[in-house]
Amino acid sequence: MTNFRELSKSHYSGPPSLDNINCGSIQRIADATELMATNFLKLQSDNEYLRKRNQSLNKENERLQRSANSYKGKYNNLKNKSCQNLKQNTK
Repeated sequence: MTNFRELSKSHYSGPPSLDNINCGSIQRIADATELMATNFLKLQSDNEYLRKRNQSLNKENERLQRSANSYKGKYNNLKNKSCQNLKQNTK
């Protein structure tokens, strides 16, 4: 059996019929469409992964920001207490 895909890639000046060449062209178009669909599905799955990863990192960032703010508050409380203790000891 003749491989119409390969025949459709060639330039003809003779025997192969137009129907055979068209059949090969359609087969090549179908192959390219399947490849595009596969690539699109991979892009969709990558997009979903990156979206979830971004949400996870944003939550982690918010948690760390709250933790840092808490430590700043504790530091200020301790600093104020030590300043008050120094003032009381110097009187």
